Amino acid sequence: MSKHLIRLSAFIALLALVSSAKAYSVTDVPGDLLPADAQTFDAVIDLTGNFTATGSGAAYDSKLKQVTPFIVIPPTSTGLPLSLFGGPISVSSNPTNTNGPVLWSLDEPNLKTLTDVKNLDVDLLNGQTADFGLNTVDIFTNSTVSLLKDITIDVNGTLKGLTFDQTGAAALVPTGVGTGTFAIPGDLGATVGNLQAVVLSILPVNVGNDQTLSVPFVLTGNYTVTPVLGGRHIALDGTVDLNLPLSLVTALQTSISSPAQLSISASVDLMASLTVAVGYHLETTVVPEPAAFVLLGIGLAALVPVIRMRKKK
Repeated sequence: MSKHLIRLSAFIALLALVSSAKAYSVTDVPGDLLPADAQTFDAVIDLTGNFTATGSGAAYDSKLKQVTPFIVIPPTSTGLPLSLFGGPISVSSNPTNTNGPVLWSLDEPNLKTLTDVKNLDVDLLNGQTADFGLNTVDIFTNSTVSLLKDITIDVNGTLKGLTFDQTGAAALVPTGVGTGTFAIPGDLGATVGNLQAVVLSILPVNVGNDQTLSVPFVLTGNYTVTPVLGGRHIALDGTVDLNLPLSLVTALQTSISSPAQLSISASVDLMASLTVAVGYHLETTVVPEPAAFVLLGIGLAALVPVIRMRKKK
């Protein structure tokens, strides 16, 4: 066999080794969301003015010695009466995954393509809270008592948390080397508490217990995968923008002894919509399985004799 045939056979064998190095995949690489550098969440939380009110009641006038019933009639209010106390909040901290580590999957010769994400259950506000209020909602009624024709209600509360819990398989589409888009189905949950209301600017009333809200949601955005010493850095960036329903049931059972001398008994169901807009950045560093780099090393080592042989020529 000639030297040329021997060299050609060796070159083909070396190419086979290189090809095998490209065929590896790294899957289910555990990771968390606690990198060395801080992750920033710029959260803007607003409350919409979309709400409706229904209800009825009765007032006993001790002066007139009679009971006059009334019902809530539209319009319930005008303008945008919902707002966030203190303005937008910004969360700058290391977020925690609420159900163990995230599982990442990478599959590419250079480990730069994200192929799967599992168990992403993250607290987007990382334990922070946001106080909000309804800026004097006007509840109009058909009451014959002038004081009750326009019942004003001021409600305030606290958004105690905002979480995303993954429920299905992630859809990931590469857009370049180390970049792509993601769509992760799940449930977005929020807890609203500390609900308090003041009626007619003077009467505190109970508006119910803490409310836990949960709606189906698809977390979308862009991902990047970049090499770092000993592993790969993965980042997810996107926004959350949705409406959460909020039910406020006020039970009005109180008395205004002076000067109206009224006893009021009513129930008003106020349905509001909590609009949440959160920009988020999640990042982590994962260490690929050693076997992946071993195969890559074999492939690179196989190229050395070929390169030397070409230089001699």
